Amino acid sequence: MLVFSSQDKPAVVREVIEAGATGMVEKVAPMDTLLKAIKATAAGQAFFGDAIAAALQKSLLGGSCADGLASLSAREREVLQQVASGQSNKEIAIRLGISLKTAENHRHNLMVKLAAHNAADLTRIALRFGVVLPEEPPKQTTG
Repeated sequence: MLVFSSQDKPAVVREVIEAGATGMVEKVAPMDTLLKAIKATAAGQAFFGDAIAAALQKSLLGGSCADGLASLSAREREVLQQVASGQSNKEIAIRLGISLKTAENHRHNLMVKLAAHNAADLTRIALRFGVVLPEEPPKQTTG
């Protein structure tokens, strides 16, 4: 499947690939690039336009997440830490002394800024960038 799109944001490119596309070309690409993409994908090869390849690289290297993390407020970082530790919106609200609606808004803003789709994505991002540290499993005692 080849996708021809005006979107070249890392999150969109990731979604397209996860949906099964083997190629993606931006609408502003020259005609010869589109023709190469059609030939490549018809032959079963992957093909990505220059802007799409750059967005894909940024997504894989975490650039969009790193950029998003830099834009987080101190409160959003606190909420991200709580989400990564498995807290619900209600638990976050109680723990941080904010309303449930505010906790929900912070979680929504985190998902937008970090191009995350769910709490698991937020947790992976928090772990990858050291916002939270992985918990060590309890040590087993031999008896």
